[in-house]
Amino acid sequence: MPTLSLSFGSAPEREAPGPRSEAAVLVVDVQNGFAHPDDVPWLTEAEHADNEAAIDRVNVLVEAARRCGVPVVWVRLVQHAQSPWRASDWFREYPPGEHGMCMAGTSSIDWYRVSPRADELVVDKHRYNGFLETALDAMLRNMGVSWFIACGLSTECCVESTVRGGFELGYRAVVAADACAAPGDLHEAALRSMATNFALIADVDAIVSCLESSVS
Repeated sequence: MPTLSLSFGSAPEREAPGPRSEAAVLVVDVQNGFAHPDDVPWLTEAEHADNEAAIDRVNVLVEAARRCGVPVVWVRLVQHAQSPWRASDWFREYPPGEHGMCMAGTSSIDWYRVSPRADELVVDKHRYNGFLETALDAMLRNMGVSWFIACGLSTECCVESTVRGGFELGYRAVVAADACAAPGDLHEAALRSMATNFALIADVDAIVSCLESSVS
């Protein structure tokens, strides 16, 4: 089994979580609603730049996975006005009748600077966790996936929630540190939290090297 150089954690490297034939890449919420400047105007110039840099690395990881025959699964947030997430509406203090970003039928659910291929799976989720009340778990198990590599937006929210959800279902998880982003100091804090509790953290170059050196 090839080794994986780590960005966080007590050891500089670990053995790969499993064979390449059992891996998948999960791209989480790289959507207009989280990254397009018109949709998130409150982000600072530096935070927009962090998003753009992370999405560049998402594309590098996706292309490498495709070359290696590793399935890429696309997870996106889609909310519906007829079944709103009332706890989120309350927490974010939306006025009556407003339900936040990534509403079905709006451009905020569209992919931002990334694009699934026609043969790649797309999973619509309605909460932070991509495994909650979706077919993602069944899809991965049907493909024989035992471990996944997660990337996307934002690190401390939907990425961390999805990685935690997958880990609790028994998947071994790797987070592509430089293919994720979050405002302010939340990115690094989330990476450290995941490295402490339920995921290996590595940069895209290290993950690609691990995938390419695996024979199966």
